Amino acid sequence: MKLKIVKEVEEVALSGVNVEFTQVGGAITTVTFKDDEGRLLVIQKGESYTGSLNVLIPEPPKSEERFFVVGRFMDMIDVEEAFESEHEAKDRLTAYERKTGGYNESGLKVEKRVVLVASTGQIVKTLSAANVGAADHLPF
Repeated sequence: MKLKIVKEVEEVALSGVNVEFTQVGGAITTVTFKDDEGRLLVIQKGESYTGSLNVLIPEPPKSEERFFVVGRFMDMIDVEEAFESEHEAKDRLTAYERKTGGYNESGLKVEKRVVLVASTGQIVKTLSAANVGAADHLPF
């Protein structure tokens, strides 16, 4: 099989895989492959002429603590929002309490949970996505 040097990303014709190039001074230094499910493979040029070729994948999720505002807001809408600090979660709970006009009437509370966090900072878990943050759009 004869191979040729690829100079433009359009020359790569792979089905179900997106390819991106990073170029420095006209030379390709990084090639990123991303499949239809969002998984990545990155191939990167070494730091020097003697450096080896680096093949990289995203780090696995790490276990971390997060603080959640959870509950059923005024018996109308389920809420589950995550925050990195307890202070942020309590501030958000206070904002919900202000919408009710009274203290401890929102039906919400702050919970500390251990979750898996991807290298992107996103929590790797299933949330009640349809209702997260929906209380911001209530008519009162």
